[in-house]
Amino acid sequence: RHASAKQHLLRTIRRVLTKLRDEKSCAAWCWDLMCQIQGLLVPQDGATMEEEAVEFLSDVLFITIIVLSSTECLLIHDDRLDISHGVRAELFPYAVQNIVQQSFWKEIIHQ
Repeated sequence: RHASAKQHLLRTIRRVLTKLRDEKSCAAWCWDLMCQIQGLLVPQDGATMEEEAVEFLSDVLFITIIVLSSTECLLIHDDRLDISHGVRAELFPYAVQNIVQQSFWKEIIHQ
């Protein structure tokens, strides 16, 4: 089950990368998605999220950042695309620091 979930995520990321390469206007959409995922990491009304769910969302957020950095969107003069305005480092679980070392993510990054 775990392997098929990874394969599904890999296919999804490849589709996103292809779409961003073909349509630079999708960069703003990708940024909005990243901000939405970031918002999900903050518990609402004192509720807590399962560790696995937080880790998954963190992985998706990290990949979204990779997608953003693989396009020219960070060069666009738009406040929404200014990292200093949108990303709060304290929301990144420590696991994100090690994700890039995992073979699965290396496979995605070097596609």
